[in-house]
Amino acid sequence: MNNGGGARFSKPPETLSYDEWQKVIDLILSAPFLCAQRVGAITQTQMSGKTINVSSVAGIKGAGPISRYGAAKGGLIRLSKFLASAASEGLTGEIIPIGAMVDFDR
Repeated sequence: MNNGGGARFSKPPETLSYDEWQKVIDLILSAPFLCAQRVGAITQTQMSGKTINVSSVAGIKGAGPISRYGAAKGGLIRLSKFLASAASEGLTGEIIPIGAMVDFDR
């Protein structure tokens, strides 16, 4: 399973509505969790499987004007580590943080 969802909408946090925040969290963080739940049952039965979650450097370094994207991708990194620690023998997972190295502090 490969989870590579992304959404980059630039808006300052102080003008961001809860619904706008939640749409990105649902796409980038909740959807991979729900997929992992469903696929987990199958991979446990067959004792093999691999999950690859595609994150972003924004989840590591921060994301300035795209704060909800960076927060969600950071959450995806932690979720991936949690799933890996809970995986049974024969199941593996990876997180790949891709993207350009951008200085969001400028």
